[in-house]
Amino acid sequence: MKRSVAVPFLALLFMLGACSARYYQIYEVKGNNVVREDGYLVFRDENCSVLYNFWGNGGFAGFTVVNNTDSILYIDMAKSFFTRNGMTFDYFEDAVYVSGSGKSSFYADGPLGFSVSRRNYGGGRNGAGTTEVYNVDAYGLSGESPSKYRFTVRQERPVLLLPPRGARMISKFVLWNSAPYSDDECGKDLVPAEKVSQAYSVRTSPLVFSNFITYSVGERGKPVHIDNLFYVSEITNMTASEALTEESYRCEGEYYPRTVGYIKDMDAARFYIEYER
Repeated sequence: MKRSVAVPFLALLFMLGACSARYYQIYEVKGNNVVREDGYLVFRDENCSVLYNFWGNGGFAGFTVVNNTDSILYIDMAKSFFTRNGMTFDYFEDAVYVSGSGKSSFYADGPLGFSVSRRNYGGGRNGAGTTEVYNVDAYGLSGESPSKYRFTVRQERPVLLLPPRGARMISKFVLWNSAPYSDDECGKDLVPAEKVSQAYSVRTSPLVFSNFITYSVGERGKPVHIDNLFYVSEITNMTASEALTEESYRCEGEYYPRTVGYIKDMDAARFYIEYER
């Protein structure tokens, strides 16, 4: 009797799962003071270049700063900000990042004892930062064998130093971390039978964002401000069959019996959201 009930129930679950279809929402981005160059959106002044490539699920909001001078570039993260739809977020939050690993040789039911040794690396002027490496030995007070742990504590730096002709990627935020956008109250445009697009101006756009970056050339250089403004100028909804494509894998001029799938509209000035309905 249990088997005759379970089989239809599993079949129902399978049918419900099969009913959902996969869609893609492609966001087109425009900027106020950037140009297309070598696969990036690029801002450039007399001292540095800032490179953007937003492509990714949810939009990659990171950027790369290139020092075009023969001096050290000082990027003041405490005076640099990311703004999304009028809300400002700090790049520098005085955060502490911890990473590490450990191996336990016992499970203690009672109290534990710890011995800690610490080493400092780095330090310096202008917030260059210090990395602290901790070695932790944990042991049961009743005499069990110790467990070994090692972890690294890294303090976030308020100022990042960039050597002459060097480059540094800065990444902390995503552009879109919510449900796919719809102009339709019922969301009918999210289940398109065929590709459907909607255009926006900077005033009507569902997403306007910017990077405000402060830097100086040399330790005592005058602060320079970069303000890169972007907005979503078009959103296209399409089925997975329209969005995706495949091509044969080719290596050293020969084709192999495998394919590589990717989204057709890949571009530095676009990002996408994958969703199901």
